[in-house]
Formats: sequence, C-alpha cells, structure tokens
Amino acid sequence: MPRKTFSRSFSLVLLVSFILITANGFAANLNLEQLAKQIADQFNANPPKADDGFTSTLMAKSVGNNVIYSYVWNYRLDTPKYKIDQLVSEWKAEMIPKVCQNHVKDEAFKQGLYYTFAYFDLNRNKVTEYSVSRDTCASLRR
Repeated sequence: MPRKTFSRSFSLVLLVSFILITANGFAANLNLEQLAKQIADQFNANPPKADDGFTSTLMAKSVGNNVIYSYVWNYRLDTPKYKIDQLVSEWKAEMIPKVCQNHVKDEAFKQGLYYTFAYFDLNRNKVTEYSVSRDTCASLRR
C-alpha cells in the first residue's frame, strides 16, 4: 500500500463541509440530541461519495449528542498491520485538526455536539475509531 494510497483531501473536504453546513443549518432550532439525529439522518439520505477509490461511506447514526460516521477502507486484507497503523496515524493527524478548524465557530459543537469516525475493513472489522469534540480541539491548542 503506497504511503498516499488515496486522496484524503477530497474526502476530508467533502466530509467536513457536509458536517459544518448541516450542523449550522439545524443548530438554531433543535436541541443537541435532535440535532445529532437530524445530521445523521441527512447524511444517510444523501451520503457524500468519495472518489478516492479507497473510502466508502457506510452510514451515520446518532447516540445522544454524538454523530457517528462509519466508513469502509478498501485495502487488501493481507496488508501488514504496521502499514494500517501508519495509515490510521496519518489519517488522524490530518482529520482531527481539520474538523476542529471547521467547527471553531459552530455553536452546537461548543455546546457539546461531537463527532465519532469509525473505519472498518472489507470484512467490517473495526480498524479504528476516534471522536472529535470541543475538548479534543482544545487539547490541540495547548
């Protein structure tokens, strides 16, 4: 698996834009749990399509104030664990700061709405999962 196997920037921009537009659009009229459910429902009704050939959208769901996005990474199942670990590390290092940057002015995010990103292999075994909240973003600024 090459170091830059897929176009992270396209998928990242697409996802972050979707989250930001959706959260800001509903925040004024809903409590956080309703907002999380609405964001997940909207995502599932019109899931963004990644054209990176590596990431497939699975689904979104909400649990309380958490919107959980699930994706499948289409890599060979015989890929060595150290390469998958490297991919996970690079993906988190890029994704978490971008989500934080795009939600710095999001009132719902400031009030406790947060996002979890879960990635699975082709057999639907979880590869990684991480959450991005206001506290996560604050710890990056320290």
